[in-house]
Amino acid sequence: MKSVRKVAKAIARGRTLDHRLIIPLAFEAAAQISARPAHEFRNDPTQLTNGLVELQKLTGADGIVCSLGWESELESSQGKGLNLEHISSCGPVCASLTSVGRLRETFEDESVLVVGVNGPKRLSKQFDLAIEDTFEFFCGLTKKYCEAGVDVVLLLEDEDFSEEEKWRSGVKTAENICKFHQVSLLSWRKSFLEQPSRYPLLEPSTEGTGFIFTTEIVDYTANINDLAGWVERSKGE
Repeated sequence: MKSVRKVAKAIARGRTLDHRLIIPLAFEAAAQISARPAHEFRNDPTQLTNGLVELQKLTGADGIVCSLGWESELESSQGKGLNLEHISSCGPVCASLTSVGRLRETFEDESVLVVGVNGPKRLSKQFDLAIEDTFEFFCGLTKKYCEAGVDVVLLLEDEDFSEEEKWRSGVKTAENICKFHQVSLLSWRKSFLEQPSRYPLLEPSTEGTGFIFTTEIVDYTANINDLAGWVERSKGE
């Protein structure tokens, strides 16, 4: 039987077949395990890693979400603009990059690692920049996550961008980076990128192939038993 990471690599190469990887979009829910405020949790790589390990054990999910902050890049910038080296070495982005490396070493091929990254349009709004001025950063951060060992990059935007050519051209470079590393670049919103199958936390399904996520991004207050139940029923167990 293939390891879940080998399955993830096969999916990235377009070989979904009947493979299903069940991963609730739960990130800050792991802070409950560490009994830490969400802000402190996502900024501390040790607490982050330990909490995510325990969350994976409790839920039985096929993967771990290592970053999903809606303003993680902005928080990490500390008012110094959209600078890749600064942002990747500070705050929640640094903690997530560090955690990805540690989790990859811990789990090897036995867990899929997922990160959510804000897309160019959202970054342009957060940093008050033209959209084309965010492309280099977005692609650079995507590359750093790929090199750290992720299997899925989930591009987060507030709107659909399937028809916006400027957005498409910038994201295409990131897609090529992901393909080189055999990483899936998926879109939260409708675009030219593939979207994961998504089902509500309270209405899991055994349908769909590829990456199976929750419809909602699960927040800090989520019941861990509900997450475990969603995983179990999604697997048909």
